[in-house]
Amino acid sequence: MSTRRKSERTFAPVAALEQRALLADNVTAKFVTTNGLTDVVITGDNSANSITITQTSLDVYTVRGSSTTINGRSGGTFTFRFDRFDDLRITMNGGNDYVEIRGDSTSDIGDLDITDDLVISMGSGNDRVNLRYLEIEDDLIVNMGSGDDKLNVRDSTIYGAGIYDGGLGFDHVNRFNIDDTSDSANKLTSFEKRTAVALWF
Repeated sequence: MSTRRKSERTFAPVAALEQRALLADNVTAKFVTTNGLTDVVITGDNSANSITITQTSLDVYTVRGSSTTINGRSGGTFTFRFDRFDDLRITMNGGNDYVEIRGDSTSDIGDLDITDDLVISMGSGNDRVNLRYLEIEDDLIVNMGSGDDKLNVRDSTIYGAGIYDGGLGFDHVNRFNIDDTSDSANKLTSFEKRTAVALWF
C-alpha cells in the first residue's frame, strides 16, 4: 500500500501579506507620557495619508482617516479630550499627505483648543495642511518637509510662537485672520509664495 505525504503548507506568507496590506496607508495615534506629561502622538507611514482632526463635542477631539486606516482599522477613529493631553504632535513621514485640524465656528463648540504646543512635521512629498478655528495655548511649529507643499492657517489664535518652515521645493503658505502677535519669535522660512486671503487648500 503506497503512502502519500501530506503537502506541507505554511500560512505565514499569506499572513504577512495581509499584515502589509493592513498597514499600508496607515496612521497610528496614541498617548505618550514623558516626565509626567502626556502628549497625543500621531505618526503616518510612507504612503499618501489623509487625516482630519475635529472637535466632535465640547473638548472631545476625533482623528479620522480618508482612505487611510487609523491604528490599522479601516473606518477607525482615535478620540481624546482637551484636558487629558499636553502637546499634539503629528509626524506624517513620506507620501503626498493631507492634514486638516479645525474647530467649529457654527456651533457652541467653538475653537479647537490645544493645551500646549501643536507640532506638525510632514516629511517628504507634496503635502497639504489646513488649520482653522484653533486656539493654541503655546507654540505652533510646522515643518512641511521636501516637496511642493501648501500650508493654510486661518481664523486662529496662537499665544506662543508661530514657526513655519516650507522646506525644499516650491511651497505656498497662506495666513489669514491670525492672532499671533503676543510672541516676537514668529517666523516664516523657505516659502516661495505667501498670501493672506480666505482660501482652503
